Amino acid sequence: MEGTRPCGGSNEGTPPYEDQRKGLGPLGDLTKGLGPTEDQRKGLGPLGDLTKGLGPTEDQRKGLGPLGDLTKGLGPTEDQRKGLGPLGDLTKGLGPTEDQRKGLGPLGDLTKGLGPTEDQRKGLGPLGDLTKGLGPTEDQRKGLGPLGDLTKGLGPTEDQRKGLGPLGDLTKGLGPTEDQRKGLGPLGDLTKGLGPTEDQRKGLGPLGDLTKGLGPTEDQRKGLGPLGDLTKGLGPTEDQRKGLGPLGDLTKGLGPTEDQRKGLGPRESNEGTRP
Repeated sequence: MEGTRPCGGSNEGTPPYEDQRKGLGPLGDLTKGLGPTEDQRKGLGPLGDLTKGLGPTEDQRKGLGPLGDLTKGLGPTEDQRKGLGPLGDLTKGLGPTEDQRKGLGPLGDLTKGLGPTEDQRKGLGPLGDLTKGLGPTEDQRKGLGPLGDLTKGLGPTEDQRKGLGPLGDLTKGLGPTEDQRKGLGPLGDLTKGLGPTEDQRKGLGPLGDLTKGLGPTEDQRKGLGPLGDLTKGLGPTEDQRKGLGPLGDLTKGLGPTEDQRKGLGPRESNEGTRP
């Protein structure tokens, strides 16, 4: 992990507690050389297998299969995922202040009945449509289509995504301190309208892959694609990770208190989103 933060690369000058992702492959392999308190992912395979040997307060994921099965035996305040299926079904029996996901289908549908300050996602379809009726300071996404189109009419400090296409094209016109990503491709490249204290974005693919980076004590993990690739760059106060797919390579250049993710996918059509 030598030279993870000081050295340059695509995220030169990234703050010490951000996800300094860089050098991502065409299949969305997880990043290498993260910070000391970040997700020190290393030795990732071509199918995005989860990383091994993470920090003590990070997601200590280990022993991951070739299909990206969720990890087992995480820390006490981390995502204590266990008993995961070969298709990356969401985990069960998490902690009291974690994402208490349970009863998840083979396609990784979002969980139901979460806590009051958690992601109260419910009523999810077989294609992982985004959730409805979240909390007041949560991701208040609603009115989602059968292909997981991004939500509309979020709060003033939330991800004000609007005008999304049938394939989950990224949103335009985010707030001044939000991720002002725009001009995203038709295959659901990552969408990262971040909010002030929550990760309010989703990465939508043709199968409705949901990416659910909740707050600092929330479940900072992602929904799984057809191969169950898990993206887990957890941050100190933000979820700084991405959803990996063949078109959704991890992002570069995170910001100080926001996830100012930019340069997504092989097209990288969102330059200059943040001045």
